[in-house]
Amino acid sequence: MTTADAILADVLDNPDEDWPRLIYTDWLADNDQSDRAEFIRVQIELWKRRDEYDSFDLDERGPTYNTLQRRERELRTVTNLVNWTPNHIAFAAPTVCYFRRGFVDEIRLSTKDFLTHAGTIFRCQPVMRVVLTDKEPDDA
Repeated sequence: MTTADAILADVLDNPDEDWPRLIYTDWLADNDQSDRAEFIRVQIELWKRRDEYDSFDLDERGPTYNTLQRRERELRTVTNLVNWTPNHIAFAAPTVCYFRRGFVDEIRLSTKDFLTHAGTIFRCQPVMRVVLTDKEPDDA
C-alpha cells in the first residue's frame, strides 16, 4: 500500500472528519497536485461556513466566503472533475457525481450500474448518498 493509498483509506474510514482530507491535501501538494489540494481545502472551508452563510445576500456572506466560492468555481472545471473522479465511477452510463469537502459525496446512477459497481465505488470515494435515477420513491 502506498502512502497515498493509506491516507485515502483514512478518508474512507472517517468520512465525517476533515483531518484525513487535510492530511491528503498535504500529500497532494507535496506531489505536484496543488490544484486538487486547494480544491479540497476550499470545499472544506466552504462546508464549515455553510450554516453561517446560508443567505443569498452576497454582502451578508462577506468577502472571504465570496472569494472561496469564486475559487471553487475556478477549480471546478470539467477537466479537473473528470481527472479527480476515479475511473471506477465514471462509467459509460450517465452518472452524476457531486463533490463535497473535496471528494465524491453523492452519485446519481441507474440501479443496474450501482449494483454492478457499488463495491468499487465505496472502496475509492467516501460516498455518503446514492440516488438511483431509474427508481421512484414509494408513496407512503
